[in-house]
Amino acid sequence: MLGTAVLLAVPALLPDKRVEVLADGKVISVSTSARRVEQALAQAGVRLSARDVVVPDPGSPLRPGMRVHVYRCVPLSITADGVTRELCSAGPTVAAVLREAGVAVGPHDEVMPGPDAVVQPGMTIRVVRVTYGEVTAREEIPHRVERRDDERLPYGLTRVLQRGKPGLQQVTYRVKYADGQEVAREPVRYQVLRQPVTEVVAVGRASSISRGGQVIRFRRAMEVTATAYYPGPESCGPNATGYTYTGVKAGRGIVAVDPRVIPLGTRLYIEGYGFGLAADIGGAIRGNMIDLCYDTLAEARKWGRRKVIVYILP
Repeated sequence: MLGTAVLLAVPALLPDKRVEVLADGKVISVSTSARRVEQALAQAGVRLSARDVVVPDPGSPLRPGMRVHVYRCVPLSITADGVTRELCSAGPTVAAVLREAGVAVGPHDEVMPGPDAVVQPGMTIRVVRVTYGEVTAREEIPHRVERRDDERLPYGLTRVLQRGKPGLQQVTYRVKYADGQEVAREPVRYQVLRQPVTEVVAVGRASSISRGGQVIRFRRAMEVTATAYYPGPESCGPNATGYTYTGVKAGRGIVAVDPRVIPLGTRLYIEGYGFGLAADIGGAIRGNMIDLCYDTLAEARKWGRRKVIVYILP
């Protein structure tokens, strides 16, 4: 009688699996026959606290080549809706932390740092609630200025031929609000309520004038306020010497000017007065003002104060 062969069941040895554990800023390579992620973590010497997060989940089957991430619970703060919350989270990204904290983020809300930013200990996450609305406002439309050359008008002078008037429009703006405060606006619609009126200005181009049968050529003309004085004490005070700032004897044809506007020594022709020389200054002569010298007090008083055109001669 032949003997009966008895087969004994021998457990098959599972081949080692090589996996990587990423924890605490280190990469730990583990060769293991463990069946689940948690076993590989134990073999790698990685201890977990109650609030740490493991991806894949610790109970997940372990597969060759798997990378296991351990995210430690770190302290951070979230500011949203006017409230700042301190918490500990193991979320790997800002978006994960916000989900864990139950902070909803609207389609226009802004998150700082961005949702994909990696969480760092002590990080402050801010959620800015962004909304949009529309407002309307009435605004002026600036008028254009049209300049036209005029060969009859002295060079340096201008004349308004038609006064400009601004128009009026209604502008609709799309307004951006951040946490209830306006931070930006951009126009989206315009409605013209009144068209602007163009201002028309004549620009002088003439370089000569005719006075008393004489042609007077000039470099430019300017409008000034002209007063008059007599070189005696009646006009110039008790210390009057009869001489000008430049040392020239005062008399008809001598003109006091602001040297910043009309340089001393400039030859002039003044409407209603005649030829003159800028050779004096005065404490009250500032800007577009001149003071005309007369030989008598009566002549100076008769002139008074008036607007005139002064021609700057070559």
